[in-house]
Amino acid sequence: LGRRLLPLLLAEEQHDAAAVRRLAAAGTELPEGALGAVVLDRELETILRFADEVRQATAAPVLPPHQAQVPIAIEGESWRVQAGFADLRPQGLVRWRYDEERARDVLEAWITHLVLCADPPPGIRPATQWLSLGQPRRFEPVADAPEQLAALVRLYRRGLCEPLPFFPKAAWSYASEGRNNLRALLAHPG
Repeated sequence: LGRRLLPLLLAEEQHDAAAVRRLAAAGTELPEGALGAVVLDRELETILRFADEVRQATAAPVLPPHQAQVPIAIEGESWRVQAGFADLRPQGLVRWRYDEERARDVLEAWITHLVLCADPPPGIRPATQWLSLGQPRRFEPVADAPEQLAALVRLYRRGLCEPLPFFPKAAWSYASEGRNNLRALLAHPG
């Protein structure tokens, strides 16, 4: 439902609540009857709130496109991380997805943010805002972004030669629960 309605809601400054409700009810995403009506009310409230949040975050005009390039040397090899930014705003980069926040979202936002910090366009403060159904996440400027990118490229390079022990979903679950002490977790699981 969000995938179908959000593009329409984001394209308009104002929307007719009754028209949005009719459009939502016309789909096949929700069950019919009283249960569907309750779910529709709750989901519409969430979609409308999220659309307002995205609209506010992206209200500033888009800056000219920026092509970032970060050269990295690893063991005598020349690497280059590149990223194109066509949606930068004066307050930085805004990315969003109408879903619960996932490890992949945060990793992607962080890597993109590091590239932006390593090679920002003139005149902007490189910050990134990630919006999802959870709490908004904001990344502030990172002084050592080229070094952090180099560490990630080294891992990528190593991963091209051998499997890396990387389990993003498990690590995300562990970090999301606020458990900072692995020994405590192993001593008292659950």
